Amino acid sequence: MNSIEIIDEIKPHKNDIIIDKYRYSGFYESSLDLMLKSLDIKHLIIGVVFTDWFVLATVLDTYYRDYQVNLH
Repeated sequence: MNSIEIIDEIKPHKNDIIIDKYRYSGFYESSLDLMLKSLDIKHLIIGVVFTDWFVLATVLDTYYRDYQVNLH
């Protein structure tokens, strides 16, 4: 398994929620949708570090699940 290092500027804080993702979309077979619904989240702002198919798949799945979505 590869080791992952996250730069300090985007490193999660102690109380941040971390969702493991297994495919292009962050929603695919993850707890993301359940977590967002449990927190009554209706609008997502997705910030991009790397722009590619992974971001597009997650943004489209966000839209298909009736969230308001902005991509920055």
